[in-house]
Amino acid sequence: MTLGMYNNASFNGYIDEFRISNNARYTAAFTPTTVPFTNDDYTVLLMHMNGTNATTFFEDDNGAVGRTPKAITASGNAQISTTQSKFGGTSAYFDGTGDYLSIGSDAFAIVPWTGDFTWEAWVYLANTTADMALFEGKGNNNLFIRRTSANKLGIGRQLVAFDNTST
Repeated sequence: MTLGMYNNASFNGYIDEFRISNNARYTAAFTPTTVPFTNDDYTVLLMHMNGTNATTFFEDDNGAVGRTPKAITASGNAQISTTQSKFGGTSAYFDGTGDYLSIGSDAFAIVPWTGDFTWEAWVYLANTTADMALFEGKGNNNLFIRRTSANKLGIGRQLVAFDNTST
């Protein structure tokens, strides 16, 4: 699973408070949060994007509640930035030239592909004209959120079938 890229469309901007949950957190009108997300029984990934400016260490908050945190690897120039943030004074910055975060080794263990689930984050676009992608789940199913240069937001799920009968 990647954060900051989908199908080679790189994201240019800042992301803070990225959370994936295995339930539908919002089923009616709601007021956006004014405090950082908290980790609960439904949280499968929570990244506060806190850290020292220009570093490349990103942490899954699941370790704070006794669950095994997902391994997160920065690629390209993805880094912590103090330029923009929602909470805590820092966020993840992606410059739009191939930066992304790889999250975990098995997207199926992170993203629930059946039933209700929620992906949420604070996002600040540094480029308002480029075609860019925010999130991608990988595997036989791709879940992605993508913003096009025509200022359209696309949320999709791409199903990929494999023929397991070939030898």
